[in-house]
Amino acid sequence: MYHRYFAVGTIALILLLTTAYIRCSGFPFDSAIMADTSTDLQVPIEISITQNTAIASDLGSAAIRVALKNTSPHDLYLLRWSSPLDPMASAMGVFKFRSTQTNELAPGMNIKVNRRLPDGENFAVSREDIVKIASGASVETEIVVKEPQVALSKGESYRVTAEGFWQGIWIPQQNENVEKLNYGEALRDEYRSNEIEVTIPVGESG
Repeated sequence: MYHRYFAVGTIALILLLTTAYIRCSGFPFDSAIMADTSTDLQVPIEISITQNTAIASDLGSAAIRVALKNTSPHDLYLLRWSSPLDPMASAMGVFKFRSTQTNELAPGMNIKVNRRLPDGENFAVSREDIVKIASGASVETEIVVKEPQVALSKGESYRVTAEGFWQGIWIPQQNENVEKLNYGEALRDEYRSNEIEVTIPVGESG
């Protein structure tokens, strides 16, 4: 029993002395960890959606305007896949329509798209799948969500968000000449836009 307590006390003393040494010697233990988990590794894109009244929504459809703003001090490159800019975004379920009456999500196709990576997992910046957003700038697009992508009920009001996962974001160093973007070096993270309320037109009776 005495030997066990002695061993535990010895280990505790060693840990205490090691911690004291690290703190007194100025070894950047905590700062090294924080450098790897800093906000610099987060995706600096702000997503905002609004109802696009400039586009007439047909019965059972909704027109949404999407804006992606680069909040980084550097230019960035975005892979369209699974983003709000993806041509298949509506069918993939990026835009969530939740009924204000039932709090249920409108049913949709929610398809899964399998895409093939380029050779060497390197995307040329000239590819149509790659979008460049300058520092502080925004890119915008209009989306019309309708059946069969999402089943929206006429006269129903919905709370709408854009949600998903960034498949690839690259932020090259300033003045770096970029020709290719490696998929393995991309930033990836979940995203979610602001929330808006949209009412689906009923149409004239008659």
